[in-house]
Amino acid sequence: MMTEDHARNKKWHIVIGGEKMGPFSIKQIQELSSQGKVTFVSTVWQKGMMGWVPICLVPELSAAVADAIEVDAAIPSPLKNANTVISPQLPPRSAAHEDYETDIANFFTFKGMITPIVIQVLFVLGSIGIVFYGFYVMLLEAQNIWNLFFGFMIAILGVPVMRVLCESGVVLFRINSTLTEIKEAIEKLASK
Repeated sequence: MMTEDHARNKKWHIVIGGEKMGPFSIKQIQELSSQGKVTFVSTVWQKGMMGWVPICLVPELSAAVADAIEVDAAIPSPLKNANTVISPQLPPRSAAHEDYETDIANFFTFKGMITPIVIQVLFVLGSIGIVFYGFYVMLLEAQNIWNLFFGFMIAILGVPVMRVLCESGVVLFRINSTLTEIKEAIEKLASK
């Protein structure tokens, strides 16, 4: 069971002004809330979560935001009059939705590479094939000691050799991804 101190030290990422920021502790989130930078509809995320959610859906954070603002100031003036009907407003699009759109756009514009994933799948399938072929040579073509030795070497050394070849391909694509990230960071800094 989590202690209250441990829960307060959790690190949260928040979308503030359209930018993902953080990590922040709950105490820092309270300070941001009292400054008006964070509201109940601000989206948050932390490690282990599937996606970004509004603060109002995270009990410990919504309580922290409520504590940080005055209740009277938090209630819009039309709500103070019980006869007024307010139509609900949808929160702004979540950062998770924008990330999904970016992923799809990157896929169709070839900005995101899928080849490393394909290489990983080929490694698994190739490794299975190499081991089976090594046992095939050892067991079914064991007419002499050399076939037995050759089959054993294929089964034992084939997987590491396949791994090195696949890693070489992945490294090339990771270099490309890293250079692309550096380029985008430089362009972002240059535009400021």
